[in-house]
Formats: sequence, structure tokens, C-alpha cells
Amino acid sequence: MPIDQHATPAMVRALVVAAMLATLAACGAGGGRTQAGLIKRINPPSASIEGVSAGSAGPVRLTLRLQNFSTVPTRFGRIEADLAIDGRPAGRLVLDAGIEIPGLSSDVVPAEAGLDPAARARLDAATAAGAAVAYRLEGKIGTTDPADTWNFTFDSRLNPVPGRAGEFR
Repeated sequence: MPIDQHATPAMVRALVVAAMLATLAACGAGGGRTQAGLIKRINPPSASIEGVSAGSAGPVRLTLRLQNFSTVPTRFGRIEADLAIDGRPAGRLVLDAGIEIPGLSSDVVPAEAGLDPAARARLDAATAAGAAVAYRLEGKIGTTDPADTWNFTFDSRLNPVPGRAGEFR
């Protein structure tokens, strides 16, 4: 098909703009995005301790915060982690979370951990002194949707809850 020698610069410009808009529209259509329009990205999840309740006997009750940094919902499965308090090993945490967390969100799950006597004594001393304790949670998070196992490490501090002996946040 011959090119019209009488095409004006305005017509050529309009054709170029139309072609660019069509190309741009094709790039944004279809897969690769969530229902909210976000690009689907799978990022490693993480876990942290939101709260600790260490009564006088028995296992320590934890409130774990699970963070989903992906843009798609993630189903959290088995979580295995070593807990250290003030830089020293304190115990091991193993649980099946069985919870789905929407993309770019977090949720909490209850857990129990058996602490060794020295770690328990450090919590008791911190409670008596009204002092914070440093902790490290390090282990693996298993997800079933998407199916993967992720290593994680989380370091932070827990402060005593005023008027509630043995509880930290």
C-alpha cells in the first residue's frame, strides 16, 4: 500500500500518538496483577513477637505477628524458630499457623514456647526490674499458597506491661 504523499504533519503525529496509546493500553491489560491492580510480587514473609505472657509455671504464651510482604494473599503453614532472649538461647517455637493473610498485611496467632530455666529467670528478673528484654526469633516459615519455605530472622525488644507481672509487649 503506497504512503499518501499528501499526509500532513498533524495526521502523522495523530497516527503516532494513537499507536503509542494502543501499545500502552496493551501493556496494562491482563495477567500479572492482583484484583486491586497491584503487580503480583512474592516476597519473603516474617514473624515477630507481639506479646509474651510468662506466668509462674508452665509454657510461655506468645502472640506472634505474621507479616505478609507479598502483594497476593499467603497461607501460612508450619513455623519453626529458635528464640533467644538477651543474646542467649531460650527455647524453640514450632506451630502450624493455618492462617491466610491478605497481601501487604499482617495478623496475629497464639503460640506456646517452653523456655529453659535460665531464660525464664531472665524474664522474671526483667519483670522485677521493670526492664525491657532483647529477643531474636530465627527460623523458617512454611507457606502453602504460594508453596515455599522462607528463612527469617527478627530482632527486637519487649517491654514489660505496667501492672501485669510477667507480661511483655
